[in-house]
Amino acid sequence: GNECERKRKREGEEVWSMAGSDGEDGRVLGARRLRVAEVLSAALRRGDVLGGDRPCALFYDLSAFRAGCRELVDAFPPSAVHGFAVKANPLLEMVREAREIGLGAECASIAEVHLALVAGVPPAKIVFDAPTKTVSQLRFALSAGVHVNIDNFEELQLVAGLREAQHACRAASVGVRINPQHGAGTIVETSTASAASKFGLPL
Repeated sequence: GNECERKRKREGEEVWSMAGSDGEDGRVLGARRLRVAEVLSAALRRGDVLGGDRPCALFYDLSAFRAGCRELVDAFPPSAVHGFAVKANPLLEMVREAREIGLGAECASIAEVHLALVAGVPPAKIVFDAPTKTVSQLRFALSAGVHVNIDNFEELQLVAGLREAQHACRAASVGVRINPQHGAGTIVETSTASAASKFGLPL
C-alpha cells in the first residue's frame, strides 16, 4: 500500500544520497545500488539462496552484461569473432548468455571447450588456445570443428600429422598465436609478450 511505497521511496532516497553526487553519474550509481539492495533483500527472503549452509552467493547484473557484450559486437564488422573468456566466468548460463548475443568462446582448457559446446556455442566460434595441449585434446577439438590456435612448432607438427592421418581432423580451422615480444609489462610474472613467455611463437 501507501506505506510500502513511502518506505521504498525513503530507501531510494537513502541510496541516492550514498552516491555522493546529484549529477547523471550519481543517479546511475544510486539506481544501481538500489537494484543491488533489492536483489539481496529478495535473496534473503527466499531462504534457499543465502543463509545456513549457503553463506555466500554470486549475483550478476545481466542487463549490464548484455549491454557490454552488444557494445563489443556492434563496434566491429560482422566478420569479427569475439571470444568470451570462459576461464573468467565458467558458468554455463553466462556462456549461454554470451552466445545468444553473438559471442564465441575463448577456451584455455579442454574442459572449457566441452562447457562451450554444452552451452551451444557453434564449434567454429570456439577458440581452443591452451598453451599446452595433448594429442587426444587436439584430436577431439579438430574433429569437433573447434578452431585451434597453435603456440609452438612442436604443436604445429602434431596438428599437421593429425590432419594428414585423420580426415575428421580437417574440419577445423587452425591459427597461429604470435608473440610480438614487446617486453614485460608492469607485472613481470603475468606478462605474456616477453621473450620467456609460453604464449605464442616469438617474432
